[in-house]
Amino acid sequence: ADVVLGPRTRNGASLVNIAKLPLHTKGRYIVNVENERVKWACINWAGAYSLPAVVGGLEAQNLTNLAARISNLGFNCVRLCYSTENHLMNPLVKDEDL
Repeated sequence: ADVVLGPRTRNGASLVNIAKLPLHTKGRYIVNVENERVKWACINWAGAYSLPAVVGGLEAQNLTNLAARISNLGFNCVRLCYSTENHLMNPLVKDEDL
């Protein structure tokens, strides 16, 4: 079953305008190429640190639906939790886990 994505309008932080990339720091702030502050609203996406070495939810929904849902909820940043061990060991990820 597909995720209900909700309304096309967004609440929360604005998406980053790709025409204003790259981002950089100015003092304690993250700013775009026009030195405008960028507001982050991040969500943690856990699971990549454990077997099957992929973030949670990909076995139930495709990445496009999940990314759209995250954006529609008002987030403009995803923090991926990963495992150094998995990075070093490079485990095989099964197709059905994606």
